[in-house]
Amino acid sequence: DRVQRQGDRAERRGLALVLTFAMFMPTTVLALVIPVQMATQRLREDGGQYYISHSEEQVFEWLAEHAPGAVVLASPETGLHLPVYDVRVVYGHSMETINAAERGAAVLAFFSGEDCSVLSDESVDYVLVGPRERELAGSESCAIAGPAVYQTPGDGDVIIYATRATTTH
Repeated sequence: DRVQRQGDRAERRGLALVLTFAMFMPTTVLALVIPVQMATQRLREDGGQYYISHSEEQVFEWLAEHAPGAVVLASPETGLHLPVYDVRVVYGHSMETINAAERGAAVLAFFSGEDCSVLSDESVDYVLVGPRERELAGSESCAIAGPAVYQTPGDGDVIIYATRATTTH
C-alpha cells in the first residue's frame, strides 16, 4: 500500500512538472520570439536609426575632413551619427543634447518649413540634406541661401549647404 502511494505521488509530480512546463513554455517562446521579430521588422521598415548609407558615409567623411567642429543641421536620425565625425549637431541623441525637446522641435520646424530661425539661433555652419531630411520636408521647406559645398558623387543623394560666407573652420 505504501509503495502504491509513493508511485501515485511520483506520477502526480511528473504530471505537475509536465503541466507546469506546458504552461510556461509558450510565454518563454513569446518572450524570445517577439523582440527578435519586432527588431527585424523595424530594420526592414526603417533601418535608418541603426545604419547609414554609403552616400551618408561619404558626406560625413567630407565634413570630418573639411569642417571639424562645425555646427551641422540635419534630421534627428542623421544627427545621431554625425558627432562621431568630429562635428557638432543641433540635435543628436535626446539624452545627450542640451534642451533636447526645444532643439528637436526647431530641427523639425526647419525641415517642415515652419520656422527657419534655427540657422541663426544655433549658429549653423552647414545644412545636410539627404533622404531623411527630404522625408521630413514634404512639399515645403526652408530655403537654404548658402551654396552647395559637397554633393555625393554619382547619385547626388546627399548634399551639404554652407550657411555662411566662410566655409573653413
